[in-house]
Amino acid sequence: MDDKNDNSLGERIHLTSSKIGAFINRKRKDNDLLRLGNEGNLILYIYEHPLAKAKDLQEKFRLSKATISCSLSNMEKKGLLKRGYEGNDKRTKKIRLTDKGKEACLPYRDFFLRLTHTLEENVSREEKETTIKVLNQVLLNLEEGKEGEEDENY
Repeated sequence: MDDKNDNSLGERIHLTSSKIGAFINRKRKDNDLLRLGNEGNLILYIYEHPLAKAKDLQEKFRLSKATISCSLSNMEKKGLLKRGYEGNDKRTKKIRLTDKGKEACLPYRDFFLRLTHTLEENVSREEKETTIKVLNQVLLNLEEGKEGEEDENY
């Protein structure tokens, strides 16, 4: 790697993302739920937030309504969750994990707790808070940048 890029925020984010992806890919062989990709994150969120709605998933993961709907449909076909209305309230479909979905979450949750521990090892609380603040700003920059994408030629 070129020395002048060692301090590039984009380069560091890309390298970190690649390393995390490679780590997860190595572990996928041992865990079927890790093969779910984003769906694994969604099902874990539903497990930890049993009253979650599709809109909550959209906001948390910054995904489109269509992406969330497609993912939920796939997980429903796999028997990991059920969606439906409760009682007379037809405004919002409720998402409920099946027993199979709850069972599948446990190794996934444990894996990501270990991954989080590995990522945060030797990082102070202050460094973690600063990193989160910087990454939140980077995400915001990218989301705001979507508005002018059509105007730019890259």
